[in-house]
Amino acid sequence: MKKALVSSAILIAMLTACSSSRRVVEMPEITVSNQTSLDLQRVELSDTATTLHAKAMYRPGGWIRIAKDSYLETPDGKRYKLKYGNGIVLGAEHNMPESGITEFDLIFEPLPIKTNEMIFSEGNGGWTLGLDLNGKLEDYPEGLPDTLKTSNPSAQIPEVSFDIDSATVNFHILNYNPVMGNKLNYAIEQISGQITDAPAIDIDANGNGRLKLLCHGTSGISALNIGGFSLIGDATVNPGETIDIYMDPLISGNVVMRHLRNEPAANNKNWSWHTGTYSDFDANKLDSKNILPLYSEKFGNYRMGADEYIDYVLAEYEKAERSINKSETLSPLSKEKTLIDIKANTIEAIGKYKYFLNRSYWAAHGKWGQPVPADSITCELTPEHFAKVSEFIDLNDHRLILASSSPIFALPFKEWEKSGVDAQFLNETGKYTEVVNTIKAGKGSEEDITPLESYSNPFYAKSARIFLNDVRKSMADIDMSLCQPTPDVPADSIFDAIIAPHKGKVVMVDLWNTWCSPCRAALQLHEPEKSGELSSEDIVWIYIADESSPFKKYFEMIPDIKGVHYRLNEEQISSIRKRFEVDGIPYYILVDRKGNATGRPDLRNPELYKKTILEELAATVE
Repeated sequence: MKKALVSSAILIAMLTACSSSRRVVEMPEITVSNQTSLDLQRVELSDTATTLHAKAMYRPGGWIRIAKDSYLETPDGKRYKLKYGNGIVLGAEHNMPESGITEFDLIFEPLPIKTNEMIFSEGNGGWTLGLDLNGKLEDYPEGLPDTLKTSNPSAQIPEVSFDIDSATVNFHILNYNPVMGNKLNYAIEQISGQITDAPAIDIDANGNGRLKLLCHGTSGISALNIGGFSLIGDATVNPGETIDIYMDPLISGNVVMRHLRNEPAANNKNWSWHTGTYSDFDANKLDSKNILPLYSEKFGNYRMGADEYIDYVLAEYEKAERSINKSETLSPLSKEKTLIDIKANTIEAIGKYKYFLNRSYWAAHGKWGQPVPADSITCELTPEHFAKVSEFIDLNDHRLILASSSPIFALPFKEWEKSGVDAQFLNETGKYTEVVNTIKAGKGSEEDITPLESYSNPFYAKSARIFLNDVRKSMADIDMSLCQPTPDVPADSIFDAIIAPHKGKVVMVDLWNTWCSPCRAALQLHEPEKSGELSSEDIVWIYIADESSPFKKYFEMIPDIKGVHYRLNEEQISSIRKRFEVDGIPYYILVDRKGNATGRPDLRNPELYKKTILEELAATVE
């Protein structure tokens, strides 16, 4: 008599069937998470085991790893060990297929069948601090003051302030877990532009932190993340104010689900609330579907002539304006807020028209960032085209500062001057922005500020002078020798001149900037390796930033980055970007012992970065 062979899959099914109870939750809500590659798509609870069915998405050819000491934890603090995996070997590198997608099961000790919430620790720094098996998100997190649960939909938009005074922002991370870390990263949006390299804020054991800053006019504050956990904590603040921002960390899980499941995942939920002058303004949302899609692949057409392009942009503006005004669902404040944004969009679409037409060309030809043939785009806007915009939009509306779209004041303001229309606000604010950026680059002087003295608002000269004095004070304490003098050669020869002294050695060139968060994260990761496995007399570390890195912050950071430092102007850095087809930063250029340089964006993978350098150091010159 033949013996029956029972497969492991059938055996597992039989054991599950024999279990007295079993509960399956499909697509559980990921509420708080710092990882972006692992989607926990199904949870099975039984008397014998708790199984997580995972779908991982990562770079084809790369690898992921699930640590053996991963565990689940219930709200009462009890932990449940990971027993084994199906489809993955615990603790080993799991290579990703060409599809970039792999699925496997993680089997843990059994949790109580009625468990509705759990924590998943991957054991290697990856955390899912909230896996909700109920599938329902509360509208408001615990700890949010009742006064912030409602807003006035008909409130008037406050007057924009041009004062200069300190402000205090108190951050509160609701349902904070110390695992998130204690350093909150944020950005500041001032009239002169964005500051993204401000020092992180210390967060206490209760999830609270305080920021004191000097506000140059009405400013925007945006919490970005704590550790690897995404946050949204947006607020508009006036000089002299003290405000409180309350943040819901569930946005981090929303980011994971939106990325991995390709779905909005509670996209209409509020993630932050704040007190202060602009509380109602920030609480009433924009109508995002009517914002001009400037940075999509469908805005404009590179074949358009000047008249056709200007008519197209203004028609898009009028269409959005009509849609907003007719809306029966938008609050009055949301309508006004959205109209400000589309006006700013329109000004940006005209001021940066060549860039947007280039984007159209790249989208059509699949050559993103590459030089566009001179005869491909014929559109040349004239002063008359710029003047036409003033028939639709008040170019002196101070509320344009409140637009969510950023750089309307960094646009070529001189074009508005040539148009002959009254665009004093754009002209003055544009020149002010230019002067402040020159000062932050360490090149400003009193002579640059002099023209601002005659402007309609004393704010511009006063603010610029504060920035200048701050930079001068910093320069007095700076060791300028930390940054190498830029070689005196034509811009297209600058890279060769920088690496020339190091032939015979392996050279790792890192293109970075102080305001680049991924750059700073990579620097922090790689720095210890220089005194560890990558310690060698045969390697030279070269770091190239440009003048968009504020002078003060740049010289504060580079003493902690071992290597040779250069700070290039726009023409010089552009020649390097063009030569190596730089697609963003951080960007790595590896130079072998013979002096051959190769762009290596793939070295953004830290494991490959280390492995490649070790291999290059071991290679011999033939």
